[in-house]
Amino acid sequence: MSVRYAREQYAIGYLQGRGDARFTDEALDFARFYGARCERAGRLVDVAEAYRQWRTRTQSAQLPLLAG
Repeated sequence: MSVRYAREQYAIGYLQGRGDARFTDEALDFARFYGARCERAGRLVDVAEAYRQWRTRTQSAQLPLLAG
């Protein structure tokens, strides 16, 4: 198993713990976001903080769609 895969599984486990257990494209997007964030840092990063940052990023990206 690769380190990146393990990090992505950890992120999905975090979502399951939050009650967001559905495996959707959104969950996969967060897992990849978290894996990339850890890779850039060279270590595990705080998954809750990463989730908040990812949530903010995805909500910001949707604002132009809602305005149109």
